[in-house]
Amino acid sequence: MKNTLTILCAVAALLSAGCGSPAVVQLTPDLYVINKANRAGVFENLDAIKAAVFKEANDFAAAKGKVALAVAVHDAPEYPGHCATVEYQFRLVDKDSPEASAAH
Repeated sequence: MKNTLTILCAVAALLSAGCGSPAVVQLTPDLYVINKANRAGVFENLDAIKAAVFKEANDFAAAKGKVALAVAVHDAPEYPGHCATVEYQFRLVDKDSPEASAAH
């Protein structure tokens, strides 16, 4: 049930975000997601979209004095009638936590 709720929240976040700037959405007390899609009609490769999403997550975490720790990354390439998309799920952990040290 928890996975279903997470998926539904992620889909809702993606639909509400549309094509454009990423926005951090809190799915649960310790899980966040950013969805980004390229602007319709403007080619942007998945690597560039991922870089923007990772930067947004890291900036968000730094503003809270934390580190973003990846949980999942899902992407889809651009095809006719559909924007290229990236979904990045992450948790926030303390900078000096063992999890943060192990991830770097």
